[in-house]
Amino acid sequence: MHVFVDESRRRSTYLLASVRVMPAHLTAVRKVVRGALLGSQRRIHFVDERVDRRRQLLDLFCGLPLGVVAYRSVHAPTRQEPAVRSALLVVMVDDIVGEGATRLVLESREGRDQLDRRVIHRRLLPQTDSALTYEHLRPTEDPILWVADAFAWAAGAGADWPGRCGEVLRVMDVEP
Repeated sequence: MHVFVDESRRRSTYLLASVRVMPAHLTAVRKVVRGALLGSQRRIHFVDERVDRRRQLLDLFCGLPLGVVAYRSVHAPTRQEPAVRSALLVVMVDDIVGEGATRLVLESREGRDQLDRRVIHRRLLPQTDSALTYEHLRPTEDPILWVADAFAWAAGAGADWPGRCGEVLRVMDVEP
């Protein structure tokens, strides 16, 4: 299983959405997601899309062979974001290692990626039997990161957005 991760923040709520895709489905999922680009778009960034387009994209993504777990902390002031992100990463890494994930791809946040690498490395160190590799990529490098962006946005948006995803999206509250 490959896991693709992006973040979202809504006021004091911080989320990491993890999209899980089996290797046999990666090519097909990427093709469908790339096919959703409009005109000169280089990537899909959910915050930049119109409401009707968000609905259309989310419906499309919910029909793909994937699963999503959004790890959420509801009391996460901006000044505590690094600690909150680290706590969510620890829970997520434990989950995906337990599920047999072999690859973790996080959307790069440029100069802040080093903290993620330290947290993940420390978590994997005692798990000598884990086959998990991890890396940071820019959003234009893998379209499945756009899917993670969409689900992170939807999980944090409230209203009917998370419910549109049915059983594809599970939100898990984590308190650091």
